[in-house]
Amino acid sequence: MIGAHKVTAGGKHRAGMTLVELLVVIAVLGLLAALLLPGLGRTRERGRRAACLNNLKQIVTANLIYADEDDAGRLSPHERGAVYPLFHHNWLWLDAGVSPKLFYCPSTNQRYERDSALMDPFTGKPYIPDLSGPSMNASTTAGNSYQALPFYRNMENYWNGNTNWRDNSDPVPKTLNGLNSYRHRHNAFSLQGQVAGPSATWLFCDGDRHIPSGRCFYPDPENNHGQAGGNVAFADGGVRWVSRADYVYSHELSQDNNRTRPYPR
Repeated sequence: MIGAHKVTAGGKHRAGMTLVELLVVIAVLGLLAALLLPGLGRTRERGRRAACLNNLKQIVTANLIYADEDDAGRLSPHERGAVYPLFHHNWLWLDAGVSPKLFYCPSTNQRYERDSALMDPFTGKPYIPDLSGPSMNASTTAGNSYQALPFYRNMENYWNGNTNWRDNSDPVPKTLNGLNSYRHRHNAFSLQGQVAGPSATWLFCDGDRHIPSGRCFYPDPENNHGQAGGNVAFADGGVRWVSRADYVYSHELSQDNNRTRPYPR
């Protein structure tokens, strides 16, 4: 009993824990928990980032195999004449043995419900409908977790005043032959004339979720890993974390959209 005195075998009296002492112990335990839990949360998130990078590594590897076999050397499949590829082309990754689970970042709640397939009208191959489009944010379950970027200059007008992110601008397909010859057209970050090369050219990234403002390709709280940064898969097959501080420059170096700011004008 709190505050009571106990009699030991030797006949001596020993005071029990007082209420004040108990409250002090509880307070200390609470303080320790407050100090340790954020660290544990950060450790778990680092593990999720690593798993996410593994997902992207397998997806981009399948894409490079596709590009090597494609007559035009395209680095991402897309409908003929279309600028924005849909993930109904997940037949490609499924053909390559990529598990559907790899389309979901472990830092999100995304998952697929239907494993029955529909037929891709351009290839005649099956695809999983629940993987066909991007999710709206990290908390929603519908959609996939990643974004394909198969074109240079596909959003240049968007970054300079046209807030319709679906505007096609002046897209140039990314191809194996073009990676070492495509020269930056715009002078954002003084990049005009430079060749980014495979190691700096994005092919896939954590899906952008900045809704309703549109696609900004910038780390926001709604995105897979919050606003700290995002994972990116590059055209040389490499994958790495791109921090918020480096994000705009890295995206512009890859995409040539004349972008110098986190958000469009």
